[in-house]
Amino acid sequence: LDFFAGSGSTGQAVIDQNRSDGGDRRYVLVEHGDCFDDVLLPRVMKSIYSDAWQGGRAVRPNGVSQMFQVVELRSFEESLGADD
Repeated sequence: LDFFAGSGSTGQAVIDQNRSDGGDRRYVLVEHGDCFDDVLLPRVMKSIYSDAWQGGRAVRPNGVSQMFQVVELRSFEESLGADD
């Protein structure tokens, strides 16, 4: 459980460890900032696809099976589309 997931290093570490030893560890990442779409989600998705990257390409695509859910919390006013 990582309440300040930031760049997603905890998620990547769990994915890589499960890949290396066949484990079944789970993880929960929570991010409050704007880096979720630009940093965290792409990093986790790349980690799922391969464990080695070079020059923006997967050296060996050895993906693992993963399922994740993205939940976005909004205030009542945000859900109504109010600008105030």
